[in-house]
Amino acid sequence: MCCIIKEIELPQRPFYHAIGNHCLAMDKKLLMAGLGMENSYYDFQADSWRFIVLDTSELGRHNTPGSWEFMEKEELCSSKPLEDFPEMESYNGGVSSKQVAWLRRCLEDAQEKGEKVVVCGHIPLLPESACPAHCVWNFQDLTQLLLSFSCFKAYFGGHFHRGGYTEKEGRHFVTFEAVLDSDNASACGVVEMGDEYITITGFGDMKSHKLNVFEDHAKRQS
Repeated sequence: MCCIIKEIELPQRPFYHAIGNHCLAMDKKLLMAGLGMENSYYDFQADSWRFIVLDTSELGRHNTPGSWEFMEKEELCSSKPLEDFPEMESYNGGVSSKQVAWLRRCLEDAQEKGEKVVVCGHIPLLPESACPAHCVWNFQDLTQLLLSFSCFKAYFGGHFHRGGYTEKEGRHFVTFEAVLDSDNASACGVVEMGDEYITITGFGDMKSHKLNVFEDHAKRQS
């Protein structure tokens, strides 16, 4: 892991990581220590934008039996049987009630300060931006929360290797294409944040997007 980080880190540039299901093939505490992460979910500001990075695998098959995460995971899984809820595949994961409460506080703070918000997480939130079997276990609750704040503009995810995109109530849900199943040598992109647009320039198999984040656009679409 250290060798990979050395290759992708840029001098004088911050490095941000969103924990995904494949990351958890190793011990989570060791993973976070290696990545220099104090918390598995966090937020940061850049000019007028706030980025909120979720841990969409916080609840999952890696949880230690007897822990509060394990207990909450078991309760969620028992309430949503896989045969009725395709998102409950074990390679997905869930966001705890504790993290949801933290997310709400971040959104409230950003709204009060007039910031625009992009939320990032490994696992997609909407089936329309990926597929029903590649979504966060409790994506409905998270999506409802995000859409209730006008400061929320977009969600960036991965996990579903073919990628995808959908718009809901004027907000954007982007699933980035993965290099793992790429027909080209790469699948990466550059994201530029503007006052009215987010521009995603894709390379290799990653698609490009121009996302309207002007508030009137969301009002017209809702």
